[in-house]
Amino acid sequence: IEIKDLFLNTPVRRKFLKSERSENKKIKDRLIVTSLSRPDIQLKYIQDEKIVLDLFPQTLRERIVSVFGNNIDRFLLGVELERRGIKAKGFISSPEFFKSNRSGQYFYVNGRPIELKYGSQLIRKSYDELIPYGSHPWCFLFFEIDPRYIDVNVHPTKKEIRFLDEEGFNAFFLELINKELRSKTPVTFLEMKKRLSEPVKPKSGVQISSHYSKVLSPNPIQTNSSGTMFQNIMETIYKEPPLQKGFDLENVGAGNNLSDLTETQVKSRDFIPKKHFGIIFETFILAEAEDGLYIIDQHTAHERIRYEEVLKYLKKVRGKSQPLLAPIRLDFSLQEAEDILEKKMEFEQLGLVLDDLGGGSIAVRETPPFLDPGSEREVIIDLLNRTIESKASEKELYDLMAKCVACRSAIKKGDHLSDSILGELLNRLSYCENPSRCPHGRPTLIKLTRFDLEKMFHRR
Repeated sequence: IEIKDLFLNTPVRRKFLKSERSENKKIKDRLIVTSLSRPDIQLKYIQDEKIVLDLFPQTLRERIVSVFGNNIDRFLLGVELERRGIKAKGFISSPEFFKSNRSGQYFYVNGRPIELKYGSQLIRKSYDELIPYGSHPWCFLFFEIDPRYIDVNVHPTKKEIRFLDEEGFNAFFLELINKELRSKTPVTFLEMKKRLSEPVKPKSGVQISSHYSKVLSPNPIQTNSSGTMFQNIMETIYKEPPLQKGFDLENVGAGNNLSDLTETQVKSRDFIPKKHFGIIFETFILAEAEDGLYIIDQHTAHERIRYEEVLKYLKKVRGKSQPLLAPIRLDFSLQEAEDILEKKMEFEQLGLVLDDLGGGSIAVRETPPFLDPGSEREVIIDLLNRTIESKASEKELYDLMAKCVACRSAIKKGDHLSDSILGELLNRLSYCENPSRCPHGRPTLIKLTRFDLEKMFHRR
């Protein structure tokens, strides 16, 4: 297909075009949708004398991998079902592979791509207990339905359709997803909710993730000066090099109301812990302060602490990195890799050195020194995916990096903490700029005043 003089007869349309990059992306997105509907057809897309897509006749699975990168291959689960006059086949992703938006979901009815909004809701319902809140699985689903039972003239471009028996289609859709998902999903995901509801048995020790093994201990720490001991541990982790002069990131993180942190800063604290009483439900810390009783989520509290520590480091140190013994190879779609590499210089300011390997593959050669050993891959993938999806600016990248590191390295539900570490955790939280919320906006603590308690017990 060759198109020339597209706006010859409608020149007024030209001024409504967006940037060249934006329009090229729309073209590519449309070609991807088309290429998935007919994997048996060869497709080649050349843009500015550069081959963007070069797809040969393939199976559907091979076409998905060619378009979205090798990384997706091992997470694809094949689905197929025929019932009540409807045929369906395609692929869904296993619970380990998801996105923060619905851009990885493709639906086709009788070979035509459609926007199936309630289909996205149904598939999210099927994964409800298996993936984090706000996440969305990938899916590539193809339905064959008798044209007499659907209305394709709802939308001018036929993007939407209506079903004569919508309730029946919804039931079929859920059966299609659940049948394969439940049979192929690892037991750990399926039984997670059941296990969390079982009584907790006392343990003499617990294996702690390497992300924060330096901070936590499976056994109580015996010391006459718990604060000093914990301080030494934390200093080992958060030790910072001297501030590089001439580097000013005063406004970085301003979107989160974080002021510029300094070593000499003394902050008036709204939350001042007096004493704590332990942990309930393996998650919530009970603590007393002058103004009431506090219930603190140990994960979100530590996440807030880590977030501000990392953001503080990034504000002080520009581009400090350490080489990896072996580069980390990451696979993306061609468009995703292009979006990432456009910000290569910005990533280097974070201490992240990337190289283009071609074909959607990227090598990570150097990483920031504050990443916990062994966590580099998952933190970097999280950061790059969020960058693609949010189209983050240079300043926003600092905030995203701090959020990714904090989320991955924070204490998790069920991790056993000694009394001394609990005390230091609460003390550090009290010095945070915003101790009441985690970086993603979830609450870290709830306060019950004396008045609240007396009112509950009808003493007032």
